[in-house]
Amino acid sequence: MSNKGYMSFEDFQKESFKNNPELEKAYHDLDQKYEIISNFIKLRNELNLTQKDIESITGVKQESLSRFESGNLKNVSLGYLSKLIKPLGYKINLSFEKV
Repeated sequence: MSNKGYMSFEDFQKESFKNNPELEKAYHDLDQKYEIISNFIKLRNELNLTQKDIESITGVKQESLSRFESGNLKNVSLGYLSKLIKPLGYKINLSFEKV
């Protein structure tokens, strides 16, 4: 707790997760989702491509890509991700880590 009486975000998380393992799991599941999205946006920016450019290259509609990048596309599959990155010359690299 800070000296102004406010709880830090880390303390808030610990307190929120303490008796609610379902909330903690849901939070960490979103971490993975947004890490994937962030990595794709970073790649797209490094390649200096717009969403319209991606549509032209991959055939994935710009509207779908926009929903994906904003986190509003439900049920993103490995197939969808492959369709986005393979035409750009990249592949998906998955790893497993003990939690």
